[in-house]
Amino acid sequence: MHGALSHRTRHAGDVEIRYGGLPAQNAYIKALREKYPEQILLLDGGDIYQGSLASNLNYGEAFIKAMNHMGYAAAAVGNHEFDFGPGPDGGDDRLGIMKKRFVEAKFPFLAANILNKNNDKPVQWPNHRASVLLEVNGIRIGIIGAATPETTVTTNPENIVDLKFPPAAPYVIAQAKKLRDAGAQLVILLAHIGARCRSLKDPFDASSCQPDSHLIELVKALPQGTIHAALGGHTHNFIGHWINGAALMQAGSNARALSHVSLCVDGQNNFDWTQSSIHPPINLCLDEWAEGGCRYRKKSVGKMAAKFDGQPLPKDLAFEKLLAPYLEAVVEKEKEHLGITLPYAYKRKSQKHNLGDALCAGMRQVSGADIGIHNLGGVRTDLPAGDLNFGQAFRVLPFENYVAVAHLSGEEIHTFVAALLKRRQGDRPFVSGLIVDAQSAEDFSLRLENGEPLKPTQHYIVATSDFMSKGGEGLGPLFKSLKKEELKSLELSVRDALIAYFKKVHPSP
Repeated sequence: MHGALSHRTRHAGDVEIRYGGLPAQNAYIKALREKYPEQILLLDGGDIYQGSLASNLNYGEAFIKAMNHMGYAAAAVGNHEFDFGPGPDGGDDRLGIMKKRFVEAKFPFLAANILNKNNDKPVQWPNHRASVLLEVNGIRIGIIGAATPETTVTTNPENIVDLKFPPAAPYVIAQAKKLRDAGAQLVILLAHIGARCRSLKDPFDASSCQPDSHLIELVKALPQGTIHAALGGHTHNFIGHWINGAALMQAGSNARALSHVSLCVDGQNNFDWTQSSIHPPINLCLDEWAEGGCRYRKKSVGKMAAKFDGQPLPKDLAFEKLLAPYLEAVVEKEKEHLGITLPYAYKRKSQKHNLGDALCAGMRQVSGADIGIHNLGGVRTDLPAGDLNFGQAFRVLPFENYVAVAHLSGEEIHTFVAALLKRRQGDRPFVSGLIVDAQSAEDFSLRLENGEPLKPTQHYIVATSDFMSKGGEGLGPLFKSLKKEELKSLELSVRDALIAYFKKVHPSP
């Protein structure tokens, strides 16, 4: 859900509608509970509270309170659950905020494959388990958690220095046996591990799914019948397919949709897949276009209140009251005008006005570096033309990463870029002062922006984020080899670097 505490808006001409966020999610869940009394099992695939100003200002406290109200049964441990470290007051425990959120939750956080690095034993955290056995509508359901092994390169490495995240399959198999021995009739894998599928038209046709997607690889590595469903996350995609005898589900990202599956048992208390169903995702509309739905469209003649199953969405005044103080806290901050007016949109995939490249130019500007390099995953959304406010800048760069400056040889820069290309299957990272000509992750060349080739033995000053300089994206070996004087972190966030750059090149009139 990535901190999507409030709704988003979408425009078609002059018509504006609201969709997504926890208020919408809560309304649809209430509607489902009314339709299926005592039959709903509500689960989350991880990366819960990191990513919005409304959530980050309170380090995820609002999200846990909201999920308690909504009746979540369990959540996977996502890589971004570790992001806040010890919190604003510091302290020695790099997992301080995460443990605090776990204690506040009325549901368990699950992950069977998080181990202590010093002894290879499962971690012992408050309200954290490898699996849990619940009863829903008289059916005993075992839920197994799994964290992505990519956690080591997708959160601040300093926060997880004492942890290991091995491949999940053997741990899932062991927990499934334990749950069945305890009487589980259904077994569900709840994993912050994802997949990619292009089409949801036919749940029995997985030909559009990438076979090397990590969730699919994991489910195929399990003996058939080990699990009956797998609910994923991490890749921000949708999936709703039967694979290896299990229903695989994934609900996109940012609380914009719900995925749901009906799981049934027969008269002998065995899983009955012939009566079980994978349903299409539910788009979480608070309003609908006059033409129906709330998906993107260019034109609309009007809007109407959203309905579910032909009925108005149920109200929840207690939920609105719970969220109100957290949402009010960010209203003024989000509206704060930055003295910047963008003459055109900046987009992550744009050739001419590339937002990530602008960020790299900003990091160079504030640090005096020769080259700027930033990973693709750190820039989360685009910016429209017009006056820029803090809320928009925050949504682009919601992680509290700082500008880091490193002295790297041309050969080390080549290693740096190669690692980022490999992580993104050949898509070039964001850069400034550097031209990357990439045919693939293995076939690429580097030039300075003046056209000169990068010299392997010459040293250059490179600006990047401290997320990467601390080992994120698998870059630990590169940066650990540097001497202390060759690497430093500035007391300036990458977000502030982008704002400083835009203030220079696009000041408001």
